[in-house]
Amino acid sequence: MAQMRKFGGIRNSAFVILGVLVTIVVIVLFYRDDIFQHIQDPGQPFQTYEPPAAPDYVDAESWLARPDLGIDPYTLQAKGDVFVVVPSVYRGGSHWNLPSDDLKRKNKLKRIVRPNYVSPYGQAGRLFAPYYRQASLYAFMTNREDAQQAQDFAYQDVRRAFQSFLRQSPPERPIVLVGHNQGASHVQRLLQDFFQGDLRERLAVAYVIDHPLPLEFFDGSLSNLQPCASPEQTGCVVSFGS
Repeated sequence: MAQMRKFGGIRNSAFVILGVLVTIVVIVLFYRDDIFQHIQDPGQPFQTYEPPAAPDYVDAESWLARPDLGIDPYTLQAKGDVFVVVPSVYRGGSHWNLPSDDLKRKNKLKRIVRPNYVSPYGQAGRLFAPYYRQASLYAFMTNREDAQQAQDFAYQDVRRAFQSFLRQSPPERPIVLVGHNQGASHVQRLLQDFFQGDLRERLAVAYVIDHPLPLEFFDGSLSNLQPCASPEQTGCVVSFGS
């Protein structure tokens, strides 16, 4: 009898512990976004944040992918140049923007991002993909002004890298633009800043992947471009999300 009471007590304790664990799981699931944001919040305003050192796009080490610039591009079979802006790999925490010397994320970019998000476009031409001080994932999960400043800060790196790319890309070569995720948001801004004038004649295609691009943009900031209507069309924009 005593053993049965003991077993019953153990069983009741197990049910209590299980109930507590289930409650904790439910609370965590319900507030997971708030918990994530709290953990990834840099804890200081962007205005007082000391940003990481800037990449120097003259240096090959500032590129995840860059062709041998010593080879004359006119001798290559591939006639185009491809500029790829890679997706987010930094969630946040201590920084608003990914530090340039973060070896863990650089290794992730080399091992995972380059073979899956950059190399597949190699058949279209020479590949250029810059490292940049990308905004943290947290910066895309809040409406704070700091977050927008972190995104703008990241875009300035992409813009400088693209200007460096243009200096290495002969004017006769078509350009393919590719952006994934956060990179797609920056490609959209490149289209606004660089391809509303003469440079649009060099645009083979732009891929804006996994970032919203409403059709009404083609009546506004992208008015000199249009969505691709067929696989053979050039000088247009392809946008889609998973």
